[in-house]
Amino acid sequence: MFQKTILKQLNFVISINNKKCTSARAVFSKSWKSRRLTHN
Repeated sequence: MFQKTILKQLNFVISINNKKCTSARAVFSKSWKSRRLTHN
């Protein structure tokens, strides 16, 4: 029972981190694309 709760918390933290990573990646790709457009 105790291990299950720990696993749930870990999965929760991992999912939050994944969301942060994907959003950061999206922002980075957007800025990179706009930078390329301005350079061209």
